[in-house]
Amino acid sequence: MRDHGERFVVEAEERRTVSIERTNLGGVNIAWVSPSDKVPSSDGPLIFNLHDGGFALNDGDAALYTAVSFAELQQLDSVSVDYRLTPQHPYPAALEDAVAAYAVIKRKMPGRPIVVYGLSAGGGLGAAFLLKVKQLGLPMPEAAVLNSPWSDVSMNSDTLATLDCYDPLLGGSRPTLKPLANSYAAGADPQDPLVSPVYGDWEGVDVPVLLISGTRDVMLGDTVRLHRAMWRAGVPAELIVNEGMWHAFSVEPEFEAMIADSARFIRHISAKED
Repeated sequence: MRDHGERFVVEAEERRTVSIERTNLGGVNIAWVSPSDKVPSSDGPLIFNLHDGGFALNDGDAALYTAVSFAELQQLDSVSVDYRLTPQHPYPAALEDAVAAYAVIKRKMPGRPIVVYGLSAGGGLGAAFLLKVKQLGLPMPEAAVLNSPWSDVSMNSDTLATLDCYDPLLGGSRPTLKPLANSYAAGADPQDPLVSPVYGDWEGVDVPVLLISGTRDVMLGDTVRLHRAMWRAGVPAELIVNEGMWHAFSVEPEFEAMIADSARFIRHISAKED
């Protein structure tokens, strides 16, 4: 997945379909990604991208795969956070990086709608991010899209076992996921809501959220449980479960369809905010 992501980003730059500016914001490495033929603007939704990789992989250009896809396929701008990874930087490093970068962006672009997008581990991080923003009293983002979120690193979801033989991406990976979970929590309670947001108090998080999974996704349980926790607390959360799809939508054309569904939600919410 890393090699594929890096190659995809390099090819997009070679095609000159996207503009990528790598810089540092609030002490955090980030990349601004936008369609190359789009007039630079401070208007319109800005995707705040939190990448996948089990909290341990996919830094650098590999982190930009989804952001580049939003730019190429849907003409949407993104800022991608190259957050610190385990094992060198366990919880709360990634969460701190996300909050630090977000705070600077909100201060510099107070009127621009920001939509959090998180994939897999980035989806769990995105959910924890919403809880942390609430805790700190920062302005909330306008919306969030959480795709196959790893929202319970204590690994209590039933589908980790029941869908293990049906998920071609993460099937058979429980022996790998457990060390990744332990490395991320690193002594913290794995059911701390900021580690595993499925256990969080979602009261007061008045942010539209779209959760996406598939019927063969081993993280379907994490996604459904997170949606239920949000819904019970009054969060305006929607859930899409795609027939026959596995973790992280790693194949075409389903990946492109997921990007389109996410973009439709983002534009709908942004239009409401206007």
